[in-house]
Amino acid sequence: MLPGAGPKTAQALARRGVVTVRDLLLHTPLRYEDRTTVSPVDAVAEGEAALVRGVVRRVRIGRRRGRGRGVVHAEVADGTGVLPVVWFNQTWIAARLGGEPEMYLYGVVRRRSGTGVLQLVNPSVEPVEGAADPRIVAVYPRLGPLGGRRLERLMDRALTALDRLEDPVPSPVLEELGLPGLREALGALHRPEAPEDPEARRRAMEELATRRTPAHRRLAFDELLAIAGSVERLRSRRREQEAPPVTGGGTAGVPP
Repeated sequence: MLPGAGPKTAQALARRGVVTVRDLLLHTPLRYEDRTTVSPVDAVAEGEAALVRGVVRRVRIGRRRGRGRGVVHAEVADGTGVLPVVWFNQTWIAARLGGEPEMYLYGVVRRRSGTGVLQLVNPSVEPVEGAADPRIVAVYPRLGPLGGRRLERLMDRALTALDRLEDPVPSPVLEELGLPGLREALGALHRPEAPEDPEARRRAMEELATRRTPAHRRLAFDELLAIAGSVERLRSRRREQEAPPVTGGGTAGVPP
């Protein structure tokens, strides 16, 4: 049973093979974002992803010239400066920004075409009040009707049941191979720790991006184990089958 999933969501996930908490937790992140350091608005650089914290104001909805699609314009101010912000094809986000809230915004800094002004493009937003500490954030591929924050919230609920998952691989085998337990591996993949040292954090992000962490190796081992089990079951079925007798009259054409 998936905690927090209503009947329609549960049915949509079931059509994609996600029925249990274990199934959901095996839907691992596509990539990770380093949201551990808040950048002052006046220090953001073109082409880099930045996490900024400030008051979002002057929100308005416009149209992209010749395209007929909505675009939301705003700006974020943090005391060091003001940075324009733009969201393309996400007009719904304007409702979240009313009242000049203080927000965390994470996105890539680009130059506005024709003006050269730096702006934050399509950032994710999270109210400062009640937000988690700056951290490494897992980004998931869509899962049926779920994506973005909806999928992240459902994953948060699934992680509360992590301690109840059974590990199919005995501890002595894991110790011999130097692999983490299943619960430890899934926890590290979905909510990775962020080292305080910048160089250690850079290495951690590189290992996550290239899937070279102990947690990734554990899941790869499970996949190989499942393949080996399937092959052995196929061999076993073949051994149990009786071979039909070979009959024939002559030996014509049969080499001596």
